Amino acid sequence: MVQHIFTLLRSRGRGADSDSWEFTFTQEWPVSGMKHQLSYSIPYTSIDGQAAGLEDILINYRFQAATEDKDGIAISPRVSLILPSGKKGLGEGSPGFDFGLPLSRQVSDFYFHLNVGGTWFPASDSRAYRISGSSIWQAHPKLNLMLEFLAAAERTVEDSRAEWTHPVLAIPGFRTAINVRSAQLVWGIGVPMALTGSAPPRGLFLYFSIEHPFR
Repeated sequence: MVQHIFTLLRSRGRGADSDSWEFTFTQEWPVSGMKHQLSYSIPYTSIDGQAAGLEDILINYRFQAATEDKDGIAISPRVSLILPSGKKGLGEGSPGFDFGLPLSRQVSDFYFHLNVGGTWFPASDSRAYRISGSSIWQAHPKLNLMLEFLAAAERTVEDSRAEWTHPVLAIPGFRTAINVRSAQLVWGIGVPMALTGSAPPRGLFLYFSIEHPFR
């Protein structure tokens, strides 16, 4: 399958003028079958109406290490190269690396996902560690009700000073799909809710993807 994924995240902070959004386009392609997939992600952001532009681009490789069977767990580790493409104030300014290890399991009409990962920029030693997960109920063959969470520890370095933040979010939402010939259109909405003070207190997440066979 080939996927074209569009996401939009809007976040509102505590100040009257605090309003940021990020648009990301991701395209994923199979390589010699389903086990290997290459993709790239292009983010564009606006922060409080003061800075807007391209952020750092990611080049991703994902390997389907295990597929789910009756008693198994789907595992598909991913590694990414972060290119320093972001303009000043919107990117790290140096190359970096990102990795993720997702695990998935279906139990009847429920799907459970867990993902652990991290990001590292060697030049500045900025780094982040994260764990995320979701519980998905298939209320209808083309309607999923979802509850996701994200917890992170992020270390940023500015003017030789390091600072740690620990954002935690819960994201209730849903997604649905329609089939158009051989393609499937998927769209969904989530509402990020801050559980710690270092996360934006209000937000809206929109998702849309087009999936179709490679051939």
